[in-house]
Amino acid sequence: MYSLFRFLEVPVYQHYGNFRETFESRKGEGLKDGAIALQVLLRGLMMRRKKDDKVNGRPLIVLPPKV
Repeated sequence: MYSLFRFLEVPVYQHYGNFRETFESRKGEGLKDGAIALQVLLRGLMMRRKKDDKVNGRPLIVLPPKV
């Protein structure tokens, strides 16, 4: 996951030390809390797109018909 944050240039987490402190090294809290924190951050960064989504009334992408 770190490589994704570095590629996206997320300001706080593009440096491995910050990423590791926040998500990997949660001592005493267990792995589950680090995973939950990562899910919360990803929910804010990711956007779900479907092939039938529209922007300003036009399709987001025009796909050729199935053959």
